Amino acid sequence: MSMALVLIITLMAVALNISNDSINQLTGEERKAVIAVDIEDSNIYLQMLGEEYEFSEPVERSSQLFDDYCSSIRNYLLNIWIIFDTVFLQH
Repeated sequence: MSMALVLIITLMAVALNISNDSINQLTGEERKAVIAVDIEDSNIYLQMLGEEYEFSEPVERSSQLFDDYCSSIRNYLLNIWIIFDTVFLQH
């Protein structure tokens, strides 16, 4: 389930970046990527909506936080599915 969530988020990021690149070509502007992640040594560089952020925490701690966030998002989506199933699919 976590892999499916990561795949969906990755596909959304790719689609947003492609759209942003197309708009840059049409308008002649040079905007930064909508979402980008770069890992060098033990630093994580995150670029969101044109703003750049650097995280100096070790990658192991960051990956644990990422797993925790994915788990909480998965649980939230599971709760939404349970409500949807109960309201619309159960007769």
